Amino acid sequence: MGMSRRVRSGDSLYGQIDPCRVAVVGFDLGAQTALALAGERHPGLAARPPLPGLRAVIALSPLASRARGGFVERFGGITLPTLVITGTEDQDPHGLVESPFARQVSYQYMPPGDKYLLVVEDGTHPFLSGGSHVFTSSDRENGTSAEAPSDGERREPPGEMSGGVGLVA
Repeated sequence: MGMSRRVRSGDSLYGQIDPCRVAVVGFDLGAQTALALAGERHPGLAARPPLPGLRAVIALSPLASRARGGFVERFGGITLPTLVITGTEDQDPHGLVESPFARQVSYQYMPPGDKYLLVVEDGTHPFLSGGSHVFTSSDRENGTSAEAPSDGERREPPGEMSGGVGLVA
């Protein structure tokens, strides 16, 4: 049964949900999904109609790659209220992002009005994913973390999430 039907059915668990006022929150790859739902255009893909009830988007640590087309064309169609959240140390754990400032590109190319950017001082990718360890660039350079493996095996930093997560609230 769909969420809207559950809301209408009187199910107490869904009684406080308003399906006409939905926000989408995404981290990393999920942030790209959230921005696509907000109106980001991708070369070669047809424009999609807005998600019913979608009223706002929050993109945590989004990635903007030049390989996917011009930024003006891609982000110029975002008309929903949008909050982009990143950090001054928001490096990609897989080395795909050249600079933490690349995570601000989507915001810079969105049209004005109800667009917000939050940059967390010393905020890292694992921190923005909900991890408790900040894991700075100096940790990477030194090969250390709060839980550095002793056997030389590479492990994700504490709180690190491979890929992205998208949540609908």
